Amino acid sequence: MQVQSILLALLLTGSVFLVSQFENNQNENGQGNIRQDIYKIYQNWKQENGMIYQNSQEDYRFQVFKKNYEWIQQYNKEVGYEAVGLNHMAGLTKDEYIQTYLQKVEESQQQNTIMNAFEEEDSLTGFQADLPTSVDWVQEGAVTTVQDAGSCSASYAIAPVSAIASCYKLAGNKLIPLSAQQIISCDKNSAGCRGGSPIYSYLYAMQYGVMSNETYPYTSKNGNSGSCKYDDSEILYKPLNMYQIKSGSPDIMKKIVAQQPITAKVDATDDSFRFYRGGETPYHSNFCLTKGQDNISYSVLITGYNEEVEKPYWILQASFGTKWGNDGYMYLQNKSGYGYCGVNKYPSFPGMTK
Repeated sequence: MQVQSILLALLLTGSVFLVSQFENNQNENGQGNIRQDIYKIYQNWKQENGMIYQNSQEDYRFQVFKKNYEWIQQYNKEVGYEAVGLNHMAGLTKDEYIQTYLQKVEESQQQNTIMNAFEEEDSLTGFQADLPTSVDWVQEGAVTTVQDAGSCSASYAIAPVSAIASCYKLAGNKLIPLSAQQIISCDKNSAGCRGGSPIYSYLYAMQYGVMSNETYPYTSKNGNSGSCKYDDSEILYKPLNMYQIKSGSPDIMKKIVAQQPITAKVDATDDSFRFYRGGETPYHSNFCLTKGQDNISYSVLITGYNEEVEKPYWILQASFGTKWGNDGYMYLQNKSGYGYCGVNKYPSFPGMTK
């Protein structure tokens, strides 16, 4: 009887071990299947974005991609819709993304004294009092196409020349893309592909004028600032003035955007910005929250706004290419004060001349 009891106990122990081992194998197989699925997505992503890595980097890049992919899935689950998604930046760590795409030099502390400031409502003489509930200068054909800056922190040049090109169009001329490369290579107040200030880009344009992008095309996608090839005889447009809007004044910004596109700076360091796909952001409570907006290092073009929805928003054109956001655009919810991502902190615009 005792022998039978021992045998029964051994059989039960063996059964428990087999069940446990089976469950462990199932879990491992499940994890393995998930990894294989993500690896297939990774391979497709590489092909779609033309990514080629050295063999020594392949496993590391896959791990970075996997981490970003899992973060994207979790974020979308939390907000309840596809707010973020994979793009050409999914193979980079957050630090690599910041170092590659965002400004690496400090914004001038004197910029508030450089330009004429629209500080009060009565400064807006000549601007329409009754504003439309929505404005979209892209739909009006007054905005140049989205640019891809590549590995150059060139947003400080791209956004201002885009605003100047819009002014040129709204002054009764053809819409002609202007040269950001000229400012990147020639403006000594900026640091080329290391970054710069939209304010200094405007000041450079006032002094020297801007050539067309066709004459002086963009060549800094590889992160090389290039040597200056300025040609005074090829200048297409020279704005006579430009203005900086008082920080934290979205109502004044809106009055000016109703007349023309303007530039602004944002904190683009958050992954919800890097992987933005669509929708009127932010639906996530942590979207673009920074301590004192001290990471405002990316310049954008505000091409319009929409107040005909529950949550009004700005329409922003970035320079991440058309695979980012809504074909290169973001709908960023409008908010009082500095706004989400600090968008209302450093707005500026060129003066239109006819």
